[in-house]
Amino acid sequence: MPVKLNVFGVSRRLRAESTRMYNSKPSGPRRQVKLDSSTILPAGTVLSIPLPDGRFGACKVLAVRTPDDDCQPPHAREFSMFVAVAMCIGSRPPDARMPCVDRLMSDERGGIRGVWIAWQPPPEIVAVGKSGVTNADRAGVTNCGSSWAWVVGAAARGLDVRSPIVSPGGRNVVEPASAGIPADEIAAILADATSGRLFSEWVGWRPLDAVVAARTVIMKAAGLFLNLARFDAGGKAGEDAIRNAVEELNRLDGEYRFIDTVEREDVLEVLHRLTTAAGVPSDVDSKIDLWREW
Repeated sequence: MPVKLNVFGVSRRLRAESTRMYNSKPSGPRRQVKLDSSTILPAGTVLSIPLPDGRFGACKVLAVRTPDDDCQPPHAREFSMFVAVAMCIGSRPPDARMPCVDRLMSDERGGIRGVWIAWQPPPEIVAVGKSGVTNADRAGVTNCGSSWAWVVGAAARGLDVRSPIVSPGGRNVVEPASAGIPADEIAAILADATSGRLFSEWVGWRPLDAVVAARTVIMKAAGLFLNLARFDAGGKAGEDAIRNAVEELNRLDGEYRFIDTVEREDVLEVLHRLTTAAGVPSDVDSKIDLWREW
């Protein structure tokens, strides 16, 4: 059984990251594969993106490049696609015929929010059909390059944390914050979990299902604390919320075996931020050590 840690210091965090950098290898079949002539998707292809809160976003291929294109420097010629993020979020995977898949997000400079990607999409991001690409769309194509993780994060940032977030079963996970506890810090944690920023460094090293599930645990806990603002977040209800989160993480780790030194530190740090912001008694940190099995 791994040694239980109870320190949130920077030095331990750096040591843990260094250990994983040199000694660990990505788990599972999450190896990225380059695009080629048989896997590149044509312009207009619409893809469904699963989001951390159980809903779905959408993105669209606006342009493609091949190694024969003169627009690329000789040393960097490869198959790639410019993938733009759509303003389209729903409880079900998008349909290419939906008008929202053609409403593309804009970046800070007024251009289209999208990136060139040279990698095949992960299995959970699937093509759902084709839609038209306008001349205005093509004019918004930039030279920025990134990854599918960026696309997922950009799509998730379309969520408004001030609005009710609904779980796949239709039940509210979180309601708008009320006065009573410091909601800004908790809302920030909720936004990080919802957007995919939380635990983003785990992606590629740990199973994606486990990463998404861990974010969902934190998201539900943060949402509960916001709802407890009018009640007793600093009392037994707050302690129960943390204990439920820890026990759910125990179950997930038993299934995926994904919590190692760095992941443990990340989870403990987030739980500590939640309990501090909500005013849960400080002895809950020692209780977490008793409840957790990772």
